Amino acid sequence: MNQHESQGETRAAPTVVQTAESVSHNMTPRQPRTEAERGQTLQTLVCALADHGERPAVVAFQKTACQPWSFTTLADHAQRLATGLLEAGLQPGAHVILFASNGPEWILSCCALLAAGAVPVPVDAQSSEADLQHVWADSDARWIFTTATLATPVLQCIRSH
Repeated sequence: MNQHESQGETRAAPTVVQTAESVSHNMTPRQPRTEAERGQTLQTLVCALADHGERPAVVAFQKTACQPWSFTTLADHAQRLATGLLEAGLQPGAHVILFASNGPEWILSCCALLAAGAVPVPVDAQSSEADLQHVWADSDARWIFTTATLATPVLQCIRSH
């Protein structure tokens, strides 16, 4: 008897369909295609963003315009932010909650955390205060990236922990 049956609910078992090809494919890990792909980490990928030059990396659509961010701009800002975070005491391997709405700044912050060697812990900006408290307690994070709009629930979370 599962949890739902004990509460008077019944659920049909999910149907899973896999072909022999997909099963064998899923059982075989993908091998890196090139020598350069071996040994790449998210940190090295972020550091290589500038290699793509002035092509758009991110395009933020606003009510009356759009704001493109080139790979060069994204890489430069991410590296500068990463350097500042490390100088402020962030340690490589540290878990950092990223609690903000979607946008170029979120991507920039995540890239900076990766470049600094930190572990981003993304939390949906629409999460409840209880969910945020759970993540804060469970993630071992000691740093939080957020916005002025979301600062109040973050402060309440920190104070109650």
